[in-house]
Amino acid sequence: MQQHETTVRIHPAFSWEDIDTVLLDMDGTLLDKYFDDYFWEHFVPEVFAVTNNLKVEQARSLLLDRYKKVESTLQWTDLDYWSEQLGLDIPELKCRIDHLIQVHPYVIDFLVFINTLGKKVHLVTNAHSKTLAIKLRKTSIGPYFSRIICAEEVGEAKEQPIFWTKLEKMLDF
Repeated sequence: MQQHETTVRIHPAFSWEDIDTVLLDMDGTLLDKYFDDYFWEHFVPEVFAVTNNLKVEQARSLLLDRYKKVESTLQWTDLDYWSEQLGLDIPELKCRIDHLIQVHPYVIDFLVFINTLGKKVHLVTNAHSKTLAIKLRKTSIGPYFSRIICAEEVGEAKEQPIFWTKLEKMLDF
């Protein structure tokens, strides 16, 4: 049985008839977060350590402090920012381990289901456009969305309340 051939029926506690637009997050919702967590917490520190002649734990500690300083901002997910800051080709490093990108079980089933209902389905992500391109290339989720919006397009990180006001105007929902 293929993943999208499930016999499990989804019975939500709400009526889909009342919903016109569905907004979905990508990392940790549709895709397993292991790729991102491993990349930033292990792989980048290892490469940074080798490049800068540091012990891996030193590099990890240094990088985690730097990450924390830009959490909840567009810089946090901006691959160009991190490439410049760290002197590493971050998009290329992501491609080296893109085999770790995985769609959560039953995501495709859900996306097929929600599309058969005729809903507007939007992917709304903090992921940088270069990260998004890598993940869409490695998965089959792209065609299921009416629109895909990165936080950089909105001009704010999703953690900022103004993001949602701007998104509402962009999508007219």
